[in-house]
Amino acid sequence: MTPDLLTACVFCAMQLFRTDLPSAPGLAAEFAASYATLSRQDDSHTIFRHDASDTTPKFLLVGMESGRPAAEGLGAGTPAREWDVKLAIANSHDEASQTFRVPDAVVATGTGRYENFGARLRLPVGERDSIEIGISQRVHKIVDLVNVGESKFQFSEERDLFAQRVDAGLGLRHRLPGFEIAASARFVRPEGKYNTALSFRRGRVWMYGAALDARWRRGSWTVGASGESVSANMPVQEERLPDFAHVTYHERATLSAASLFVTKSWKATDLHFSVGTDRSRLPFVAMAVLGEENTHFDEGYRPVSRTREIVWDLSAQRRVGPGVHLRAFARVIQGGETVALTDPAGVMDPISLRVRRGGHFPITQFTLGGGADFSIGASRRTGS
Repeated sequence: MTPDLLTACVFCAMQLFRTDLPSAPGLAAEFAASYATLSRQDDSHTIFRHDASDTTPKFLLVGMESGRPAAEGLGAGTPAREWDVKLAIANSHDEASQTFRVPDAVVATGTGRYENFGARLRLPVGERDSIEIGISQRVHKIVDLVNVGESKFQFSEERDLFAQRVDAGLGLRHRLPGFEIAASARFVRPEGKYNTALSFRRGRVWMYGAALDARWRRGSWTVGASGESVSANMPVQEERLPDFAHVTYHERATLSAASLFVTKSWKATDLHFSVGTDRSRLPFVAMAVLGEENTHFDEGYRPVSRTREIVWDLSAQRRVGPGVHLRAFARVIQGGETVALTDPAGVMDPISLRVRRGGHFPITQFTLGGGADFSIGASRRTGS
């Protein structure tokens, strides 16, 4: 179980075909819950420093899965035959604020929801190979009430935000003694929408690319690496001041990630750790919008967001009965973002915002959670 469906970040990489901790044997059910947050903060040395916004969901996940291990001695722990279906839902809360030193400070608050799911099918082709098919969705919908320079309890406008990432993949996994390698074609559709009374902007497109995954197992240790990259030219629909004419323009969009991981197994306990990089270039900002971004978007600026983040994952499970595991996991994301703002009319000067995502202590992007899975039938993992 990776925490990909239980995190606040919608556009972060999706480990569609990767296995971290061994699953309960045979047909199994899974339950999990998490508390997560995504925070963005102005990191410049201007009056806007510490202009902050965050999104906080509380997830519940249910799932079913079934798997059959590969032939003895082949591969590095990924089942030869497997299917799983998972659904994660959450209520979320948005908050944004600026220092009182900013004229007409922007304050926002809102409630929304996440509707995430994932499904995967792995079928054996001979003894050494498996075909892998997977699809997942992460989506966040929220409506904020925005106060621009008014007194408390007075709101200037509503802000409608929508963020979605859909992943699909088709791949092949090949197993050797103690080693396995997989390659897949990836199809990803990110979508972001920002809408207020003064501005509308929505971008979405199917992006194409590839992913690689390699694992090596020796004794109770498993190590590996994975990477993925997709890109496309994204059409962006826009309506803005002064005439609100419907315009479509295009910007380059890219999503890429790479990670290293290690798993250690004892008699009844498994521990998994990974560290990776996650980068994106998207022509919208659709989550945890800052007050100054709200102002610039309503003025007519177009954004391009570039993120550079480090993702740390730690998860553990312990067998407490035949085919029954208790699990705990934590994810911390640290990094930065640059939001380039340009005026398509060429009247206003370009602006570059330096945004901190996570970063300094205390950590402001994290996921904490736990859960359990249990076999419906006899355990095949004797002695585990």
